Amino acid sequence: MIKVLREMGHPHEAAKVAIEKQRMMRKARKIGKPARFAGGRTWSEKAKNRFFWAIEWLSAFVRNVFHDFSGALVGYGYNVTRGIVLLVLAASAFSVCFEIGYDNGYFAPTNAIMQQAYHNQCGAPGDTVDASGQKGRAAAMMKKSWNDPACTPPEYTSFQAFFYSLDLILPVVNLGQDGDWAPMVVDAKGDTLWWGEALRGLIIIEILFGWGLTLLIAAVMTNLIKKD
Repeated sequence: MIKVLREMGHPHEAAKVAIEKQRMMRKARKIGKPARFAGGRTWSEKAKNRFFWAIEWLSAFVRNVFHDFSGALVGYGYNVTRGIVLLVLAASAFSVCFEIGYDNGYFAPTNAIMQQAYHNQCGAPGDTVDASGQKGRAAAMMKKSWNDPACTPPEYTSFQAFFYSLDLILPVVNLGQDGDWAPMVVDAKGDTLWWGEALRGLIIIEILFGWGLTLLIAAVMTNLIKKD
């Protein structure tokens, strides 16, 4: 039926039928069903059969997980557009978190020379600088956040949350954002910045999600995932 619909010029209807077929096969446990444990007459034979059964069970589990994820993300290979849309939506959602982190001063430039040049006036939230020798100023002054224009020279890469997110989620793309900016996880006193740690965690999650979904899309487009 899928082939007939496709030959009749109804690719979208054919894809819908194919996706429903995959769902029914998964529901009927025809995908990733492990073999039954064969047992054995002797102890060594039982141990050998149990070992191979465990490998078969693990293989079936991986196939099931991959099948479920491919169905949710790219419609079992019949809906690549869904995967591309999910990439854009995920990048947008993560970029909101990064923008909030940047606005609150938890991102800093990664350039060591620039950090050394501006470390007396710029730092993490709550960092202070000794101003006791300056007339009319308190003994401790709050440092500026790295998002302050005075903390980065004009020629340095400006932080753009959405492009920063794209830089992370697309493995083969280099927009010069994630290499120039990173979340701060400790302040000048060595105390942990938990918001910075949370941002670092989000970065790891986005990179893993981006690699997984991008490879899945690439596998579909190069016919590595067999359909029908």
